[in-house]
Amino acid sequence: MAIIGIGIDLIEVARIAALLKKSGDAFKAKVFSRSEIVYSEKSRCKIERYAARFSAKEAFVKAFGQKGVSLKDISVSKEASGKPFLIFSPTLTRRLKKCFSSVIIHLTLTHTKTTAGALVVIETRD
Repeated sequence: MAIIGIGIDLIEVARIAALLKKSGDAFKAKVFSRSEIVYSEKSRCKIERYAARFSAKEAFVKAFGQKGVSLKDISVSKEASGKPFLIFSPTLTRRLKKCFSSVIIHLTLTHTKTTAGALVVIETRD
């Protein structure tokens, strides 16, 4: 196995709060999957959850290192244990398979009231 990409992103929660206040549903629809919206909206820390998911998408784009990746093609979910993971659209899944025959993608998220961050490591089995 070899690491083929590492991406990290840190964002101020206030930036996401401002985008949500200004564009609301349009911003959500452009960036987040339906399941991310449902998950974030049911939390009392919803803006922090949106910020962490935005950060995860940005971290993945940096780790993948290719242009033309839409944030909407990336969705954050979590296992029953709470461990986060990424889900990709069919289009992005095909792109990944063209680049690598087999990948493992590691994701970690964190947030406070003021800052959210994510780290993505892409590892290949080739």
